[in-house]
Amino acid sequence: HKMQEAVELVQEPCNLQDTECLIVVLTKGVLESFGFAEALVTAFQNRVSLLPVRADDNFSYPDPCFYDALRKGNLMRLETIESRNTSYDSVEAAYRKLFNMLAMKFTPHGSETVQQVEVSIMAERLKDLRRQATTKSSPTCKHIASGNQSVDGCNHEGGLIVAAQSG
Repeated sequence: HKMQEAVELVQEPCNLQDTECLIVVLTKGVLESFGFAEALVTAFQNRVSLLPVRADDNFSYPDPCFYDALRKGNLMRLETIESRNTSYDSVEAAYRKLFNMLAMKFTPHGSETVQQVEVSIMAERLKDLRRQATTKSSPTCKHIASGNQSVDGCNHEGGLIVAAQSG
């Protein structure tokens, strides 16, 4: 059962509002990206199911010092957050929700066999998430990546990569 996907670059998180589930690709530095935080807050506010995928061995999970730095404004500028009608509290809540589950693994530089196994495991988990998402009428799953690298291994300079599942 292969998943067919179309990929598009999404500039505004509002495009996530009709989404049931999101693959969140975790790479080094992604948690300090306001665009990533804003998309995650939008997903959180719209009760989108999240599937975190660690695709970078250099990704660091947030610890108490990270959350202190976030609340103090050392990671993202307050003016930026307030200008987009969000808050440090909403970013923290979205991050805590995301990390309240185990992240799956994707090896961007792994062999094709390894990647096929990892993607098939993710596909099964996505099926479970879609079954659980009973409050939405749209049968769409989207995937976001932020930071410098997406699951295709390309450098996207911190943009959001969204792939809508078809079929």
